[in-house]
Amino acid sequence: MNRYQTPPDTLGEYTERVLNYNVDARRKQLKRTQKSLMQPMGVTSEGAVSQRLKGITHWSLISAVNVAQSLDTSIEKLLDDSAMKMEIERQAVALRVQLDQINQMTGNKNATGDTPVASGELLRLGLNQ
Repeated sequence: MNRYQTPPDTLGEYTERVLNYNVDARRKQLKRTQKSLMQPMGVTSEGAVSQRLKGITHWSLISAVNVAQSLDTSIEKLLDDSAMKMEIERQAVALRVQLDQINQMTGNKNATGDTPVASGELLRLGLNQ
């Protein structure tokens, strides 16, 4: 199971997910490769960068600050969860639309409103990532 399919247990885990999301988004915005993050992260392989961005391995404060600097941004911006929350909401809306379409096709009127998607349960559980 993907680490991001389960809700974070602690504020630290949530913060790390935000950092991973923002680092990857900023890297893509700058059209940089994961390889370009190896030196600032202090790792020796692209696999180690991938593991960090997937949340398999953890950040150190030094590597987070170094990566922020290499991506020409601040650590504060990398820890801001607003972009990630907007993406979660976008995905939730898309899932609601898909659910409504399925319900219309199948004639299932009971599924709307009380389903995890329609009730926002996926947002609370973090299952929509």
